[in-house]
Order: sequence, then structure tokens, then C-alpha cells
Amino acid sequence: MTKQALLFLLSVSLTTLALSYFTAFVYTKTIKMNQKLAYIVRVLGFLFPFLFIFANALSRSSNLEFVKYIYSLMSIGAGLAFYFLVGAILISLAYLVFKIIRKPLPSFIPIGAFVISCFISVFAFVQARDLKVISYVVEKENIPASLEDKKIILVSDTHYGLVNHKKAANRLVNKIIEKNPDVVFLAGDFFDGPDVSTEEIENSWKKLSEKVPVFFIPGNHEEYGNYEKFLDSAEKSGFIVLEDGLGSYEDVSVVGIVYRSKDEIDEALPVIKNFENKLTDFSILLNHAPIFYEEAEEIGFDLMFSGHTHRGQFWPLRYITRAIYGKYHYGLNDFEDLSVITTSGVGTSGPPIRLLNTPEMVEISFSTKNKSN
Repeated sequence: MTKQALLFLLSVSLTTLALSYFTAFVYTKTIKMNQKLAYIVRVLGFLFPFLFIFANALSRSSNLEFVKYIYSLMSIGAGLAFYFLVGAILISLAYLVFKIIRKPLPSFIPIGAFVISCFISVFAFVQARDLKVISYVVEKENIPASLEDKKIILVSDTHYGLVNHKKAANRLVNKIIEKNPDVVFLAGDFFDGPDVSTEEIENSWKKLSEKVPVFFIPGNHEEYGNYEKFLDSAEKSGFIVLEDGLGSYEDVSVVGIVYRSKDEIDEALPVIKNFENKLTDFSILLNHAPIFYEEAEEIGFDLMFSGHTHRGQFWPLRYITRAIYGKYHYGLNDFEDLSVITTSGVGTSGPPIRLLNTPEMVEISFSTKNKSN
């Protein structure tokens, strides 16, 4: 591990520890409880970050069954902790207001914040399993005739691992088959990172790949685990795996590049430029993160499929992803002659929750735009 990565991990750990203890401290100070219970809550607030880090480390070094339950429990705890933290911040602000006006903080405020935080967390857990279908129509002047009556399904960020596994795979595959697509694109983070058994997932997705072509690119979470095993699993699932590679569907070029961050543009640019004179009249770029769209448009790509952002996954984090990726953090958006579709994804990373942001698969159809006079 580099010194920079170590310092980053240390700063994140200390920040998480401070926020966790702050949350426990606020609730024990503002909600009436006996001294023993308050002590237990504060100890748990102090220990939780360490337990969460331990569970994540254990999930990447052991495939024992009980590790799955520890990791899942800590992930659920992280979701609860986030909204308890939001409640603690609101309680603290209310406390300051009542301090200024020299009145005691009404007991219903911290109790209400606790109850609402619990309700929101439960709702977010439920919403994370409410899979929706989002539809877009791509209109361009150069849509090839072979695409005009075709239906594409775009899926990203399934994050199969210790939390989402066989049942999640079966549910999604069956949903896709119901939509009867002509081709399917998987825009990365198919796996979540921990070294899990992949056979059941492969068996589920074979039901789809035996019917229609399925194009796949790896995302950053494939790199967090056994990368070679994950890509081998993708091939066993019947996917067309594109690692900085060129494929085709009908008379459309399909290029897939492996995940690179914004900071790795010097590495990504030569890879993208390598396809400049190899594209057909209509071309699609599979790029896990919604970046490098300027370079893709310049080279001549017509359509780019991305995921990665999760649209923030749970409120209010969508404002962060929008700040990072601009309007391309979600939805169908154009950059000059390039159309970019970014999906919020299917699965979850970290806490298995989504709030005001349901999981989705994207259905795409095409329409030829009349040329302007």
C-alpha cells in the first residue's frame, strides 16, 4: 500500500470514528436512558467503525459462510448509522437554537429524530429491492437500419457478492428476459469485490446469454477482488468480454474499455484513440464511469453507456455525484454528437440501501432523426 493510500485510509477511519462516536454521544445526551444503557450505546458507537473495517477486510481474505453474515450485518449497520448521523446533526442544531433562546430541548425532538431515522432506513432497505425499468429513445440522423427495430437493455453495478447473490441474479435475469431484448450491455461492477462463489450467478446469466448477445466490461469493483476469476466467470456466463477491445453487433461497432479514473486520462486516451479508424458508421462505447466523453466524441463514437455513479445511491449523496460528473452523472445527455446514457445501476455498494433512487435497468430504442435543411 502506498503512503498516499495509507494516509487516505487513516483519515477516513478517523473521520468515521469521530462521526460514529458523535452520533452515539448526541442520542445518549438528549434521550433519557439509564447510565448503563448510555454507556453501552457509546461503546458501540466507538467500536462500530472498527467492526465495519474488520468485516470488510475479512470478506476479502476468507470465503467462510459466517463471514457473509458478519459482512451483511455490518453493511446494514452502516446504512442505519448514516441516517442516525443525519438525525444527530439535526438534534445538535435544534439544541443550539434552544440554547440561544435559553429553553430546554423538548424531548420529542431527539426521540422523533431517532424514530424518523429508523423509518427512513427501513424504507431505504425496501427501496433497494424495487427494480424499475427506465426507457430512453435515442434519436440520431445516422441510426443504421439494423437498429431501428431493436431493443437494447443496459445494466450496470449489479455488485454480486456477499449481500446480493443468487436470488438477486435470478430476479434481474428473469426481468430482462421478460422484456425480450435483442442485445444486452453490462457496464461494469458485475461483482462487488469479495471472493465469492460465482457458479450460481453464471448459471443464472447463461439463461440470458444463450438467447441474446451480452456485452460485458469490468468496473473498478472487479479490480477490488480476484480480477482474473471474475473475468473468467463472465466468459463462463456466455458474455462477450471487452477489455479495451472491439466487438460488433449487427453492423455496429461495440468498444469496451476497462475502468480508469479521471486522473488516468493519459492512460485512457491512447486506448480510445486506438479505435479511431476501426469504427463503423455507428459505434457504441462501453465505459464504466461517465468520463472521457469529450475524447470519445472527438474520435467519432455515437453512443456511450456508463454506470458507476449509482446516482449517489441514497439521498442526499446524489448531489455529490452530480458535482463530480456534472449532468452526465445520470440519465440520457448529449455532448455535441455523442449521446451518453448513465444508469443508476441495479445493486448497492456498502450499505444495502437506496433512498429516493430505485435500482433500475435501462431499455433503449432508436429513432432516426430527420436531417435539418
